[in-house]
Amino acid sequence: HSRIPEQDDLVMDETKHGKVRDDWWYSPTKVVKEIISNLNDAKERLNLMLEKDYGEYASVVFDRDAIFSVIQSETIDKIKRRLQLKVIEAQLRYMGELGNNEGDDMANVTFRWYTGGHSAAAGHGNLFHQNSYVKLGETAMDAFASVGIDFIAESRAMGGYRSGPETALCMDAIFGRDIDAISWDYGMTDGRDPRNYWLWTARAGMAPTMPVVFLMDKRRGEVNAEIQKTGMAAVQLDLMPLRTMFPNSEEVNNTDALPPAVKWFMCKGHAEVEEPCKEHKFDTSICSEKPKHQVSWHNGWKDHLFIGRILGTFWVELLIEAVSDLVGDGASSISPNPAVSIEYYKYLRSIEEKDRNLFLNSTPSVAVREDGIYPALFRGDIYCHTALLPSRARFQGLTDGSTEKAVHHFGGYYTGFNAGTPSTKLPQPDPDTSDTGLILTHNPGDRQKACPEIKTDLQIDYGDWFSILGGDGWVSAILPNTAEIDAYSWKVTTERKGSVVLCTKMCSWGKCPKDFIFVEEVSTKNETFSPNLEIRIDDQEVERAFSIGENCYALEGKNRSTNWGPGIHGSQGQYKVEFKVNTPGFKLYLSSIIISDSS
Repeated sequence: HSRIPEQDDLVMDETKHGKVRDDWWYSPTKVVKEIISNLNDAKERLNLMLEKDYGEYASVVFDRDAIFSVIQSETIDKIKRRLQLKVIEAQLRYMGELGNNEGDDMANVTFRWYTGGHSAAAGHGNLFHQNSYVKLGETAMDAFASVGIDFIAESRAMGGYRSGPETALCMDAIFGRDIDAISWDYGMTDGRDPRNYWLWTARAGMAPTMPVVFLMDKRRGEVNAEIQKTGMAAVQLDLMPLRTMFPNSEEVNNTDALPPAVKWFMCKGHAEVEEPCKEHKFDTSICSEKPKHQVSWHNGWKDHLFIGRILGTFWVELLIEAVSDLVGDGASSISPNPAVSIEYYKYLRSIEEKDRNLFLNSTPSVAVREDGIYPALFRGDIYCHTALLPSRARFQGLTDGSTEKAVHHFGGYYTGFNAGTPSTKLPQPDPDTSDTGLILTHNPGDRQKACPEIKTDLQIDYGDWFSILGGDGWVSAILPNTAEIDAYSWKVTTERKGSVVLCTKMCSWGKCPKDFIFVEEVSTKNETFSPNLEIRIDDQEVERAFSIGENCYALEGKNRSTNWGPGIHGSQGQYKVEFKVNTPGFKLYLSSIIISDSS
């Protein structure tokens, strides 16, 4: 019925609608029993994969009931509904009975997972193909392909970053607008404060697809409880009970007899952190140079494999259940009866729309307790111009306005995008030069060298930035640019009360470069005072900046107002943002410029 692609086949160019391969094909069917048969065959192949990695422990640890025992969710039925919609859409579209919203009936039906988190979630210290999100895609793709769906798992995790405010407010720019499931793994950087998670889930819910949120943390369950009441689907996972089902390697008489993913995984009840497991944590000897970041707080290859296999198996099990629920017996109280049909597809879509409206009309309780511009950030229309990597904005050519799309490879590895100007090759400041615009910049010293033996970079997340040089004249940008307006459906409205937030480059371990200008230094110039930094929004002077958290600052004008109006008159709702650094030898390092609507 279908040709199932092997892992090595999956090099995908998204400029060709994300097709896996020209010779990949799928035979659609409305007969649910045939779809279930395809899934059962794929499940058998998954069992063989798990047995290869985990031997006799596979059937115990990766058992359906074991996995669901560590999951807390009140919305599993909502998640199954999403899967049913995908399965029905795949069959009907490939049969020519359902069009694509983008006008391309040949585009593949996709299920997109994005990993959000800090350096451990990003896989620092490991080879790219060892990371959990790559293993998740590897685990789930076969079963999803067997029903006509491309399962795509990628990372948007960034070392040193919290989940907010910048990451949350730049949700569209970083993760994109087509998200089916998104994971939150920022516990190490966010600490105990749940406010960033509140904001992050709110902005995730504002995505057109309103994705399923996966909380990879023991805390913040109260947030999940509330957002599920507002129409969102959410899951909380604690994987430690499953890890402890594996033996402690130091207690096994013949450790060499253990399966490869079990051997030296657990020691003294902990994964990869106690001796002698610690010595076997990373497996990167294939590379001529040892990768950076092999530290105690980063997961090794076995834990990444474990996380990816668990999450992938969860999705396969739920997909099987979702399809099985489509077997209509004619006695269902639901009308229309569950089936692979356009009628049932429309019925499911109508329920999704009700959940969507419930969410849009809700107000998070945490927003009520805040003041200033903060509440508007939860449900308002937001645009973000970002330099961060990895991000959809960079990979789709939105940041530089070129719309030139990078080439996408299996696991979310991209090539062929604009890397910007090396910080070592920035132009010399010139107060008389014409406006240079914002200079997209990266630090070559931050970039890990690629491992030639595996032909991929060891790291894909970097805190790139826009440079504004001290000694230059006024530097300006018209935002959003044309490419961003089209991508984000930014609307022209005279009612908009635009607030502007600037986020600066994150300083590693709190140590900023010596030439770092802080946004809080902004002020207005007069006869006796020349501030280090001047900013104008649509020719209006910025008088003050105040922190809204971490590295982000809201800009105020006259009367301490954060309202900069609807944008340039006659424009497409755009704003002219101007900067002038008056201190020679210093720079303004901006990672993101955010415009929110507080109307």
